[in-house]
Amino acid sequence: MKTTWASGGHTYMVQGGRQIMRRSHNATETQVYFAMREESAEASATHRAPTERQQKFWAERFNDAGW
Repeated sequence: MKTTWASGGHTYMVQGGRQIMRRSHNATETQVYFAMREESAEASATHRAPTERQQKFWAERFNDAGW
């Protein structure tokens, strides 16, 4: 399911308690937020991991999201 924010952003609701939010505040930059319900130690520590590991973590969690 896709919804549009008044500011022009979008929210994508994904099965399994996952969500992707996207917004562009200018013509050259886009911000993306991922949210999910997971209580694993890996999920809790991901924000402290190197960028490559964070990218792999989120790609694994959202590889079947259909976007």
